[in-house]
Amino acid sequence: MQERQVLVTGASGFVGPYLVRELKTQGWHVWALSRSGAPVEGATPVRADLLDRGAIQHIIQDIRPDVIFHLAAQSSVFSSFEHPIYTIENNTLGAANLLYSALDIDPKPRIIAIGSAEEYGKVKPNELPIDEKQPLAPISPYAVSKAAQTLLALSLHESQELPVTVLRPFNHTGPGQKPRLVIPSIAEQIARIEAGLSEPVIRVGNTESKRDFTDVRDIVKAYVLAVDRSRSGEIYNIGTGRSVSIQWILEFLVGQSKIDIKVETDPNRLRPSDIPELRCNPEKFRRDTGWEAHIPLEQTLIDILDYWRDRVKSDQYLVRHGRDTI
Repeated sequence: MQERQVLVTGASGFVGPYLVRELKTQGWHVWALSRSGAPVEGATPVRADLLDRGAIQHIIQDIRPDVIFHLAAQSSVFSSFEHPIYTIENNTLGAANLLYSALDIDPKPRIIAIGSAEEYGKVKPNELPIDEKQPLAPISPYAVSKAAQTLLALSLHESQELPVTVLRPFNHTGPGQKPRLVIPSIAEQIARIEAGLSEPVIRVGNTESKRDFTDVRDIVKAYVLAVDRSRSGEIYNIGTGRSVSIQWILEFLVGQSKIDIKVETDPNRLRPSDIPELRCNPEKFRRDTGWEAHIPLEQTLIDILDYWRDRVKSDQYLVRHGRDTI
């Protein structure tokens, strides 16, 4: 059987390396596309900007991938409010260049386009958990860009028979995620406090919101299963079906430390608009693929905290971030 050729966009981001490792266990050859061309263990690096249509066309023609996982995006909701035009251009036009380039080869590649639960926006309590029939009501530039990507992908499936499936993962986290997101931010602050690099104060935004968190190691297994077990032209929600408050996560992580830590609300960490709760109904994806999340959230949180405890002790971290003025 010929080795499958797989192209992963955004491969050097948070999820990318986890996905590459999972794909390698399947015996597939992975091409890791990123703007920097940074090496990703187990993959052949490809350097290109998704906003460069000509470059993307050339890469697709050259590699002729059997499967494309489209992960690349400016994925921070908070940053999207600060840089809305960049977020919409980067995420929407980048996806368009990739999808239209995929139409140029025969056979057309199987495409797994990664959307976001943020596309649903604010939902009423009686609409939880959220299934795929929930109307879209995005409230952030990031969510708008992902909704546009979804609509484009599905329109190309209908009009051009592009074999694309849209996955809408709810929140996912794990070791290696950047601290601009809430869980690694809390974990990094605790690790810095324990290492004597910061005063014993954690600064947070809104802790009342509730989210459905899945470990990234479970998420990438879902992505791989989707290639052969999900249906083209369909949208699938991916999550656990359980939501927890950021406050619960904060208390759990602080409880892992022996230091007495104070918590303060930082106005700069509050979003202009926040969604009270996002909770997934994953039954459609479970039914079609058999996927289940297996890693408990508590274990994920401990792994993230241990990751940051190790990282803040490294010489590279100390040179770059140093010690707070206490």
